[in-house]
Amino acid sequence: SIRHSGLVGRRLFANLLDQHSFVMLRDMVALSPTWFCGAHMQTTLLSFVENAEPSVAIKCIDILGPRFCNLASKFDRFRRSHDAKQFVTEVMNGDTQFISELLNTDITCPASWLQSFLSMSPKCMLIDGCDFWDDPTSAFNACADAAMYFSSQIAASLSRKQLEGSTQGTLPPMPGQLVMQLANILGLDDLFTKRCMVDAAL
Repeated sequence: SIRHSGLVGRRLFANLLDQHSFVMLRDMVALSPTWFCGAHMQTTLLSFVENAEPSVAIKCIDILGPRFCNLASKFDRFRRSHDAKQFVTEVMNGDTQFISELLNTDITCPASWLQSFLSMSPKCMLIDGCDFWDDPTSAFNACADAAMYFSSQIAASLSRKQLEGSTQGTLPPMPGQLVMQLANILGLDDLFTKRCMVDAAL
């Protein structure tokens, strides 16, 4: 019959997506799965998510995503991409022309995207109270403090003695904390991210 051929579902699926009737569509697929063609639904849904407004796409994924396990990895990448761009814009204040252009690109490869981001805006590593690292004198003093701190920690570890507060030194705020958070959103390894920051700083 026509219902079981998937022809009805082909038209319904696309129309309901365009109307943002995600809950109704989810319920219809659950109640009458034979009306719909699985391959067509996946293709149509993925195309809709990639071309819709981010907030609409995320809502669609939240409601319909659990029914399409084969698209889970693509939806996860889309969500990470959306969250990363939002983090850059709202938390890291990435509003320069270069960053704006980067935000309009698809994060198909998170590692390359992060490298591009750092190369375009290396000073983003100094956001959140680390701007003193950009001053030669302050940076030199911070390096000295960091060296004293880690030296005392190593010495204490070797001697197995508990350090007193006055002798262990003070570790200055390390740059790149927000970059590490961004990398975590993208699902990137900490060591890789630190290497990227070092390369961008050189």
